[in-house]
Amino acid sequence: MKRLLLLALCSGSYCEAFAKDSDWKLCKDDVVVSGENSKLVVNAYEHRTSNGRAADLTLIYGGNVLRGNLDTSESTSGVVKLKGDNSLFKGTAAIDYQTGAISLVGKLTLNKVVSDLNAGLACETLSN
Repeated sequence: MKRLLLLALCSGSYCEAFAKDSDWKLCKDDVVVSGENSKLVVNAYEHRTSNGRAADLTLIYGGNVLRGNLDTSESTSGVVKLKGDNSLFKGTAAIDYQTGAISLVGKLTLNKVVSDLNAGLACETLSN
């Protein structure tokens, strides 16, 4: 009877609610920005979209919070633009689900000061 009920629910659009196909990671790394050693944190939530898959990325550096997303429908890496108040990251992001890491390579602009960023962030999976 339970199988029949589950089958009936999954025949409609309710299957997505039972699918465990999202991944939430919290990642951090020691980085050098504008010549200073600091911490960088990235929150990554990879999930289903109407067009495929995407990872919502939130980069936190001090009081700066930048948000954007990476289309992961075809690949787990690509060009990203993360925006915040007076801050911007433009470059590439790659999510490695085998090693549980995220890399960001590009330019980080904070209050009109541009720095190169090359970060390999170790991640902890919070939910999947």
